[in-house]
Amino acid sequence: QKTKDAVLSQTSTMRALVASAQRIVVVLTLLAFPSEAFLPSSSNHNNNNNNNNNGVYKGSPPPFRPFTAPHQQQRTDGGGLRKTMMTTTATTTTLKLSLVIEVGAVAVLGFAAWLYVDGADDRAWRKRRQDEDARYQEYQDQRAQQAYIEPKDYWTLEELRAYDGKANGEEDGPILLAADGWVFNVYKGRNFYGPGAEYHVMAGRDATRLLAKTRLEEETEHEAAQPLTLAERAALAGWMFTLKNKYEIVGKLEGFDPSTTALK
Repeated sequence: QKTKDAVLSQTSTMRALVASAQRIVVVLTLLAFPSEAFLPSSSNHNNNNNNNNNGVYKGSPPPFRPFTAPHQQQRTDGGGLRKTMMTTTATTTTLKLSLVIEVGAVAVLGFAAWLYVDGADDRAWRKRRQDEDARYQEYQDQRAQQAYIEPKDYWTLEELRAYDGKANGEEDGPILLAADGWVFNVYKGRNFYGPGAEYHVMAGRDATRLLAKTRLEEETEHEAAQPLTLAERAALAGWMFTLKNKYEIVGKLEGFDPSTTALK
């Protein structure tokens, strides 16, 4: 759970940094290309002054200029000067755009470098976890090999007694348990059924009635002679679901009567 919370926290931090980087790029773009749509142009300002003056010049009179037609005056005034201004504006815009691109590239590269450095701990943790998983799998394979027993069709009660986890003298050997006519190798639950464990009384024997009654003490002769109740048979069915899904079936118990545990 701690690892999951750490990953979620790191992801939130990364998203916040990405959003900050995007805001920086937007600010740089606005600084590089300010909006001039609402600023009054110099030509409009001069025209307004001329209109307000009603054709009367204040201050020094304008320099003498020979009369030219309006279209000729436009060509004369807007020729080289307008072209020069457009060239200068285009050059300035290109320089500003290049600056924004360079700053954005530096920000992206810096952010990528930070992610790589910051993710070093996470990569090291994943490597340790993979190594631990590999060692655990190797350990489980060794256990399975040491506790392996050849399955067969039927087992007798006498044969089961030899595999209670201590009779054969092998600490990592197989542990057999019979329930509802099936025989299981429960070596994976050695901490439950091994010597000294809580359920060791069920190992190396037919544990059907103990499981059905959910008890760890031996039955008296009178109790053993009584048939299982419907509730006890239902409890046994629950145990069987767990055993069949967790442990290996290695055969059946010889002479077992399935009618003694059937749900009627």
